[in-house]
Amino acid sequence: MPPERHTTIVIDPDDNPGFPDELDRRADLTTGVAIVRPVPGVADTRRLAVDVLLAMGKHYDALTREHHNGRAWDLTRLWTQAENIRHLVVCDAHRLPPELWDELASLSAGNLWMITHSETRSPRPTNTGRCTPAELLSQLPEPTPAEEPAVDDRVPLPHESFLTFRWACSQRLSPQQFTQIDSVYLEAYQQTRSWLACRRSPDRPTRQEVAGQLRAITATSRSSTETTVQLRAAQAAYFSDGVLLHLDNLNPSQQPDVPATGLNPLTATRLRRLVTPTWACALALTHAGGLNTTTLARLQFGDVRADGHLLTIADQLIAVPAHAAGLVRAQLLARRQDGAEAPDPLLTHAGQAINAATLGRRLTNASRLASVWQPEDERRPPWHPAPTPGHTVHLTPLKRNRNAPASA
Repeated sequence: MPPERHTTIVIDPDDNPGFPDELDRRADLTTGVAIVRPVPGVADTRRLAVDVLLAMGKHYDALTREHHNGRAWDLTRLWTQAENIRHLVVCDAHRLPPELWDELASLSAGNLWMITHSETRSPRPTNTGRCTPAELLSQLPEPTPAEEPAVDDRVPLPHESFLTFRWACSQRLSPQQFTQIDSVYLEAYQQTRSWLACRRSPDRPTRQEVAGQLRAITATSRSSTETTVQLRAAQAAYFSDGVLLHLDNLNPSQQPDVPATGLNPLTATRLRRLVTPTWACALALTHAGGLNTTTLARLQFGDVRADGHLLTIADQLIAVPAHAAGLVRAQLLARRQDGAEAPDPLLTHAGQAINAATLGRRLTNASRLASVWQPEDERRPPWHPAPTPGHTVHLTPLKRNRNAPASA
């Protein structure tokens, strides 16, 4: 049964200048709120699609530079579904012709709010609800405050093992730098300890489980420096629980168990600039799991869970953060519309599977359009060690606690 849709006309006769500012503050795709501001003179779905896609974080010229002008409205409908838009707010709706009101109503799976300055100028005066700007704001969820970068990527971390890492930071960094480092360290340490204590199984976690837990605590990392701090804290937590956790750096051609930087909110925001579902999904999976082009080209439609949160590769489970799941869901919806089944490839171009070499070239171009890069692409002074794309995980249980429960 299709979801129930509601269209409400919001009457704003005074054109309160504070109202648009508050709407902009409420715009947040993670809570399902998109604010559309149509440019004057919009008369067809092709132009309206640009405005709706802008509200969902797309580049203003995404349709043209990615060669999708002929699919503008279809892609708009797909991305609206993929991002789970529950509140589609359209400003200056009285400027739009009646047929575009109908098209917008078909986009929204939840609530469509059409803001007008006068009820008599509204193209749809009947069969819709009415409310005031204050009533609209009461229905929109409050956005989550944006987090400031926790660790400055320019902070020179000491090259110490987890046993002396925290002490070395306290001795060699300024008090302000150490405060930043230590807050991240303690949070990762407590998260790891809590995970170990809450395990239902009395057995030691497997390497795949440990890799998954490390990916979870580093998913919001904003730099490779912050990831290093989180991993050192996790090593200390595992050591206190009777397991020696080895983390080895990788070469760019290898597949990491834990990427150097996860799919954090900033990266997800930049990937949303892309309108092509294939490229947005591929880059999201690259950042979430450190997948190379060979692995990406082999992915099947059935490897990804329907909600876009979980990816299965052999025996490994890779979680996609909730703030970026829409990037993966868009490709799942597109492939489902094409009639794809579990054995079919996940990533396609013009309906055909893509080989690793072609995929690599296309993702390089997509990364440029989205302004994202991998740690190995960062330019650093020659005396700095080369950044690693990720780490491999190896476990060595300590003999005295080998058979003890994980929460001991």
